[in-house]
Amino acid sequence: MDYNVLIAPKSTPGSIADWVNDSRIAGDAPFIIEEAMSNIFATLRHWKMQAPPITGTLQPGDTNFAWPSDMIEPFYLALTGQNKQEISQVTPQECFGRMSYDAQGNRTKRRPMVYYFDSQFIQLDAPADIAYPYMFSYFQRPAALTADNPTNFILTDFIRLARAAIMVVAVEWLKESGQGQFDRTYWLQVYTDQLTRAQAASDRAHRATIGNPVMIGGPAGFMW
Repeated sequence: MDYNVLIAPKSTPGSIADWVNDSRIAGDAPFIIEEAMSNIFATLRHWKMQAPPITGTLQPGDTNFAWPSDMIEPFYLALTGQNKQEISQVTPQECFGRMSYDAQGNRTKRRPMVYYFDSQFIQLDAPADIAYPYMFSYFQRPAALTADNPTNFILTDFIRLARAAIMVVAVEWLKESGQGQFDRTYWLQVYTDQLTRAQAASDRAHRATIGNPVMIGGPAGFMW
């Protein structure tokens, strides 16, 4: 599956216009693909979305650092080096509750222990008292599909999921809902099933971290 094919005219096999048998949709195909991918990445947390760890150093007095612009959500944060220690994610309220202050009302400097994140930063419960190197891992949003970037792991590894996500949006564009040959209810069901399978495949790939393989559907003892 390829972006340039998907946005092609109805005469191109495999295009969205070909799938829905309507040449008018080709002009809006880029927007349909964008929305479909957005829907997938709003929910899916596949290991292929996990960015390589980034490193940095908290300087004395630092209370936060900016998260990467392609971050969907954090995965892991830890201090490294001699002060190696995991920094746990907590709710903003719990992080606020852990903040301490001196007699002058300034936040007490110490080793950060927990964090939360807001619209711009990873926020720490304490200003760093010394320099702390750190490592940060996160789930990233894959680059947008374009003519110059025509594919991603969804289009290559989860073709059925990609098609279902696109068709959910495409049949809405056609104003088909609950009836007709491009029934949106049907494609929503397929999409939900395929999204679950994609997440299970990722969880199964990480089975060493959860102790047991993930089983979905099929006879007892059979792994899809």
